Amino acid sequence: MAGLLALALARITVPVTNEVLDPTGRTSPFRPHPGRLNLAPGLVALALLADIAGASMAVTGWLWLGAGAAFMERMAEGFIGRAGMRCEILGLMAATGFSGLGMLALGAARLGAPWSEVAALHLVVMGGLGLGVLAVLAIAGRFHTGQGLGFSRRTRAAFALIALATCLRVLPEMGLIPWPPGPLHAASALAWAAAFLLWVWDYWPAIRDGNTLEQLH
Repeated sequence: MAGLLALALARITVPVTNEVLDPTGRTSPFRPHPGRLNLAPGLVALALLADIAGASMAVTGWLWLGAGAAFMERMAEGFIGRAGMRCEILGLMAATGFSGLGMLALGAARLGAPWSEVAALHLVVMGGLGLGVLAVLAIAGRFHTGQGLGFSRRTRAAFALIALATCLRVLPEMGLIPWPPGPLHAASALAWAAAFLLWVWDYWPAIRDGNTLEQLH
């Protein structure tokens, strides 16, 4: 999943960033190095192959650290000046960042860090994949309903809720914050589900609009 996420984000980020930098579409000011497009998914594939082949914990730990570093390097592409503070860019970069942090945490766990691999995997899946899916839904939803970029407060809140849900699930298990009150993982699950419900609430009127359906056909 992480490799597919890296491939998808690499191809989505370029047109979105160019749209943010030049809404007229006349120029393409953002042109990432071609080698970066497949570096992160390639290193993820290498780490997975090492796992399947039965390599030692130390070897796979260093490979996952390398994959995580590649994701963090991809995240750095979001530093495009003031335009990098747009939610569209922040959402895509946060998805990459959470994935990278999860792989770094996974590698560190295999090299002796005092947290479980489960916490690291939740960073990748809940944070990275969750934010990536929401970013694709939000960006594609705007374009496919005849709107330009520009997220509403509800969609921005949805991104914040996924980040919050991931932190509530992972940080207590890593011993970095106290466990939240109530049933185990309840706050995290509710925040994560609420994020996607907010997206549906925000986009449903445009999706069900008759004009939108005509454009899609």
